[in-house]
Amino acid sequence: GRASAVGGNDAGQCDVVDWREIVAVAAGSRHTLGLRADGSVVATGSDEHGQCDVTGWPPLRR
Repeated sequence: GRASAVGGNDAGQCDVVDWREIVAVAAGSRHTLGLRADGSVVATGSDEHGQCDVTGWPPLRR
């Protein structure tokens, strides 16, 4: 499905309006990660400690 988020958005952590086919979400205080149905991961928000660097992650298998 689609994702929605509420709360503070000072680092863009709620910018999930374009996310589609999301089956799971994990969130911190300044970042959000989404798992898509195809196993790929999307991320938004602060990447101060690399927490949103999902580039190159292989698709996760369920």
